Amino acid sequence: MAVVNVLVVTDLHGQLLPYDYVEDKPFEGGLTRVATLLKELRQKGPTLFFDNGDAFQGSALSFYAQRFSEGKANPIVDAYNNLQLDGMVVGNHEFNYGLKFLKQVQDSARFPLMSANIVDESTGSPTWLPFKVYRFGPIKVGVIALTTPAVEDFDLPWKWKGLRFVDPLKTAQSLVAHLRDQGVEVIIALVHSGLEYDPIRHRRVSESLKENFVFSLADKVKGIDVIVFGHTHRAYGPVSVKGTKIVQPASQGRGAVLIQVSDQKSIKVENLDLSCISDDQEMLYNYWPIHRKTRDWMNEVIGIASEPLVSDTWKLAANPVSNLYVEVLQYATDNEICLHPESPFEPVVINKGWITRKDSFRLYPFDNEPIVLRISGKTLLDALEWNSRFYYMLKVSPWRIKPIRHPLVKTYNFEAVGGLEVVYDLTAPVGKRVKKAKYMGGRIHRHQYYWVSLTSYRASGAGEFTMFKNQHIEYYSPQLLRDYFEKYVTEKGTIDPRRERNWYFAAGPFTLF
Repeated sequence: MAVVNVLVVTDLHGQLLPYDYVEDKPFEGGLTRVATLLKELRQKGPTLFFDNGDAFQGSALSFYAQRFSEGKANPIVDAYNNLQLDGMVVGNHEFNYGLKFLKQVQDSARFPLMSANIVDESTGSPTWLPFKVYRFGPIKVGVIALTTPAVEDFDLPWKWKGLRFVDPLKTAQSLVAHLRDQGVEVIIALVHSGLEYDPIRHRRVSESLKENFVFSLADKVKGIDVIVFGHTHRAYGPVSVKGTKIVQPASQGRGAVLIQVSDQKSIKVENLDLSCISDDQEMLYNYWPIHRKTRDWMNEVIGIASEPLVSDTWKLAANPVSNLYVEVLQYATDNEICLHPESPFEPVVINKGWITRKDSFRLYPFDNEPIVLRISGKTLLDALEWNSRFYYMLKVSPWRIKPIRHPLVKTYNFEAVGGLEVVYDLTAPVGKRVKKAKYMGGRIHRHQYYWVSLTSYRASGAGEFTMFKNQHIEYYSPQLLRDYFEKYVTEKGTIDPRRERNWYFAAGPFTLF
């Protein structure tokens, strides 16, 4: 019986090699392990190989190559060329470096970029390959690609200028009907988006239905056999929704999805754990030079910490790490009022002693730039109220008052506050939780205008901070906040932890930290 293999990885995030450059230790994953599995499958039979998006941004190695290897092929593109990738879905992080970067990828790649629901704004035609049909004897496999439309909420408009993100469900419905009319028996959707509803736990799992639509795709669009999704990084499934199997492999080369289609049209879907797969020795040898350079660069000393800096309040109050985020953003924009996302990883610790570039990547895992918006006091107060949703209720017992985190709000969608005094009261009703909001000792006036520094991610409206979208931009720097952090630390020489708490959560008269 003839079998066609379809191997899919997702959210590689630059993890070319099995090494963690932030922790300076081996990593249980990487494209080197995927390469070993891919070569084994190709020895057994015809095999298609796809990347499901977010391939480049995220690792120190890919960042180092992007910044210092001008004129050379991106190592991720180079590796995928050598592995004969059949196609790459355009993910949201592919836009972090702008369309110029994507054009460079397209020019150097020997594989197509894919997305059916990103179209040219003027013509309405797909910007990249929307789908492709592969024929292996009697087996015809159609592969369609979809991208989360929330890209327009994650990155500033000029990074996707000239593009329009159309409804992914309507796009899929049209393509599936077209492929079925053409006699395609097996249809696989590669989707860079997450689940908005978990059919295993039977509950909603996403705050944004625009960002995550995979369950709706399986539930409402008939005729898709398998949906391989990526965006949320954790291995999931396979699970069946109205006859469509949905599955997500683990990110960063820690996992892969294997779909096997037989000439009897039977479909087998496996979510593979690659922890026991050996690394491809040829790839290790080929990319050893850039590995060595990246590791040396990451270990360079940029300053000194006089004491440990620890994010020890779990977002209930300002702490030395959140205060450092605020200081760097104020330094980058020369502006006092600012909002900066807390780290997605807790607790964050910068040890006493040498501060190296590893610490800058630990604090700034994402590539964001500083921006200053001119907004009204009402908009600022609306943002602070929306920020308070991170803790949405209290659990009270005779012994303690415990705040409960909102299950749908991601850790990086809560903002530390600088330049203001803010108290959130969790005993107040939603929409009235900002108990105190003062600037320079006075209350914030709703009709007065303020200059507020943000990350480019938040200024785009990400995290449902829609009040920031389309506001007047006073200042923008293309330099990354990670770079400003290194410059700030280098200039100061020694960083002392700042422990004052200008913002915190309370329950009536009681503080919660």
